[in-house]
Amino acid sequence: MLEDVRESMLLSKLPEVAPKNITLAGKILLVEDGIDNQQLISMHLRKAGAEVVIAENGRIGVEKATTGEFDLILMDMQMPEMDGETATGELRRRGLTVPIIALTAHAMAEDRAKCIAAGCTDYLSKPVRRELLLSTVASYLGMQSIFTPEAPSMPEPSKIRAVSPPIRICSIFCINSSPTCPSVWSG
Repeated sequence: MLEDVRESMLLSKLPEVAPKNITLAGKILLVEDGIDNQQLISMHLRKAGAEVVIAENGRIGVEKATTGEFDLILMDMQMPEMDGETATGELRRRGLTVPIIALTAHAMAEDRAKCIAAGCTDYLSKPVRRELLLSTVASYLGMQSIFTPEAPSMPEPSKIRAVSPPIRICSIFCINSSPTCPSVWSG
């Protein structure tokens, strides 16, 4: 019998294993007015291998997108001069078919629908997790994410020793080698 164990303890979500490496190859236009976001997002993208060009607002973003060749655009939705919704609409009106991923602090379903209706290909809410940013970008660049979770290293077979006395598992999920433990399973 389990004592002092609540169902929530048993059913709690295990921590997710995050990708260690996602490799990108492509030229990305980051249209973002916030300097901190520019630095953080571009750092993640560059460390993953992407080339990043930054535009400080939607007007500059439209100019750069129409005069340069980009594989993908990350578009902030709230910016001065020209917001992301207007900039995306203008790029689509001019025939640009490159994937445009909206970046916004608004995370409601209707905000996502508004971004998609404006012509965005996808949507990420800020603050965006590094892994989600990189895997989303990789999916639109047609890249394979390289997933390399930390794996425990196994000792060489010659270095494995038998454990004595035998370890028994008790019903409260502990390992116990004592034959006097009242909750020891035999097995």
